Amino acid sequence: MSPKTGLRKLLTWMMRIRRDDVAGRTLAGLLLGCIIYGLVILAIGIIFVPDRLFYAAGVVLGEVAATLSLINMYDSTEASLMMNEKRAKSFTFVKKTVRYVIVIIILVVTIKLNIWMFVGAALAVYTIKLSALTNPLIDKLIDRIIS
Repeated sequence: MSPKTGLRKLLTWMMRIRRDDVAGRTLAGLLLGCIIYGLVILAIGIIFVPDRLFYAAGVVLGEVAATLSLINMYDSTEASLMMNEKRAKSFTFVKKTVRYVIVIIILVVTIKLNIWMFVGAALAVYTIKLSALTNPLIDKLIDRIIS
């Protein structure tokens, strides 16, 4: 199996995580972007950071939090579309608050353990933002790989 075939199968699976439509494709693109940027952050850190093990653990922990946050955002947005406006606002607020609290707990724990673990986790959590900003480029990459 060639690397392109394996990547094609992975992307097809990622697009079916929740639904096989435009929203599912967007989620897959965001997840792929998080993974790509997480690997870039990990590679740069392993080269330049003195405490590589803690940094790598922080990046992995931050990437897990970012990935689960993205899936939770997708699910809570989809669920809120089925609610009336008042209930949807409170539901979305609660889900958003829980996500932020979990990220804050992760960052507090990592800063208590090791500063480089905190740096890795903090950078990895922000891969969501990078992925969202570069989503059009990632969509083009997905189109090129799948077709």
